[in-house]
Amino acid sequence: SPQSSGPCSLSLNLPVFPQATIAAAISEKSPFATPMDRREEANLAKAALAVANSDHLTIYNAYIGWSNVRSEGIRAEMAYCRKHFLNRTALLTIEDVKQELMRMMETVGFCPAKPRGARPPPRGPLSRLEHALLNAVLTAGLYDNVGRILYTPSVDVLDRAVCTAETAQGKAQVHPSSVNRTLQTHGWLLFQEKVKYSRVFLRDTTLISPFPMLLFGGEIEVQHRERLVSLDGWIHFQAPVRIGVIFKHLRKLIDSVLEKKLQNPKMNLTDNQTIHTITELITCENAA
Repeated sequence: SPQSSGPCSLSLNLPVFPQATIAAAISEKSPFATPMDRREEANLAKAALAVANSDHLTIYNAYIGWSNVRSEGIRAEMAYCRKHFLNRTALLTIEDVKQELMRMMETVGFCPAKPRGARPPPRGPLSRLEHALLNAVLTAGLYDNVGRILYTPSVDVLDRAVCTAETAQGKAQVHPSSVNRTLQTHGWLLFQEKVKYSRVFLRDTTLISPFPMLLFGGEIEVQHRERLVSLDGWIHFQAPVRIGVIFKHLRKLIDSVLEKKLQNPKMNLTDNQTIHTITELITCENAA
């Protein structure tokens, strides 16, 4: 039926499963444990699971490994948790919240219902394209929490400087538990929250690129004379004026599609031209 929903939500034709899992993880306590007396060991274990300069995708990667190993029994599950310094209770909570989110999506018709009792197949790692699209979805959800990385190249290749970012409220350091704690590059970081101890830290961060910010971020202002495209008056991109105009138009198209999807959740967006255009943009930016 042309009205039946495919296996995807509105979110750029991505499967619902990883989106629901990451949304559940964001709403709950991190499954990574960091014992005070084994902090370095725990950080190394987390780094072994790190994906795409993203704490959010790293948590998803850890969850997938745990979910797949559960079929081997409780001993294998507990061994996996010990090896990677993971809190099993936190993972079980993420699983419950994810299931609830997926049931809610199925109830309103945003994705098809799974056959009852069907055992989910083992899941492999996400592709580079899926990383890029999930980062775009994260940008849409966490945009207000964004900072520009203050990158100063070091002549010492062994120098492990702490990653610092400029946010709308001022400078902050990436939290020591983050996979991005020593990240040194030009770019932008999403962060889940700010915490203040001896200084302000950004907890749970993800490296993102400009296109998702231009598509899903704050108000776009085109400064013709300076050839700048600005978001919220403080995020600036040097770009031809037409770039800002194009992204403004794309946002109107996104709003229109979203409005129609909310009115008719079962509307099939598989062949929607706006979704395809956005997906192509994000894909091309990350292939460059």
